[in-house]
Amino acid sequence: MSSGSTVLVIDDEAGIRRLVQRMLAPNLCHVVEAEDAEAGLRLIERGDPRIDAVLTDWIMPGLHGLDVVEVLHRHRPSLPVAVISAYTSTIHPIVRKGESLHILQKPFAGPDLQRAVEDMITGALRQHHSARPLDGDGVDLVTAAWELHHARATRQ
Repeated sequence: MSSGSTVLVIDDEAGIRRLVQRMLAPNLCHVVEAEDAEAGLRLIERGDPRIDAVLTDWIMPGLHGLDVVEVLHRHRPSLPVAVISAYTSTIHPIVRKGESLHILQKPFAGPDLQRAVEDMITGALRQHHSARPLDGDGVDLVTAAWELHHARATRQ
């Protein structure tokens, strides 16, 4: 895998972001950090640097990991996303709905994280040509994520 790839880590805990940074950079990939989902989605929209994979926390203030997963699945389908969480039991019902989702249980080991990121980026490169035309559809990802978030809240 090329160390020219960039992974975005979205987590409200600075310690987790730094840990992921140390486990992945500089040998495996470049790591960009966001302290919340809105900041992470804005980085993806901006496209500089180009994000090749996303690692997101599940439980965060404001938009949650589920919001990130859903909005990227809908509007950036070729961008692989993994959830890093201590609360993986709340994630499994989504996986049963057919979502293709990597899940890493906190605390995770460096080799597990590295293997997951390698798999995500390799898979994305493999499907790059077929899925890329749907990406970058001009949708404001933060607005779309909040719409999904509010729609889900009214259904509950």
